[in-house]
Amino acid sequence: MVSPSTDGGVVEAGFEANALGPGESQVVSRLENFLIPTAQGSDYAFVSMHVVITIRGVKSDPIKGYESFYRKRIYDDMKAKFGTLSSETPVKKELRDLVRKTVGALLAEGVIQGVALENYRLM
Repeated sequence: MVSPSTDGGVVEAGFEANALGPGESQVVSRLENFLIPTAQGSDYAFVSMHVVITIRGVKSDPIKGYESFYRKRIYDDMKAKFGTLSSETPVKKELRDLVRKTVGALLAEGVIQGVALENYRLM
C-alpha cells in the first residue's frame, strides 16, 4: 500500500522514517520517467512510472552520479519480467519487489528501506 507523503511524493506503507534506528540517517533517490514496453494481449502497451528508493544508514545518495547505470539495470530487469508475463497485466507490487531486488543486489545488504512506484500507469 502506498500513501502520500507530506512533500507530495509517495511513501511505501510500513517504511516511514520512524522505522529508522536512533541516529540512523536515510536518503531518498528518485529515478524519473521510466517508459517500458510490455505486451498487452496481442497488442503492445507501455508502463510509465517514477521509481523512488529510500536508502537507510547512509549520509549521501549512493545512486547519485550513477543514475544511468541504475536506470539501465532496473529497465532491463523490468523488461525481462514483462517478457515472461505474456498477457497478464504487470502488477505494481511485483514490480516494486523486482526494483528492491535489483537495487539491493547492487548496494550493501539491508540498506533498502523502501521502494515506491509513483505515477504508475499502463498506457
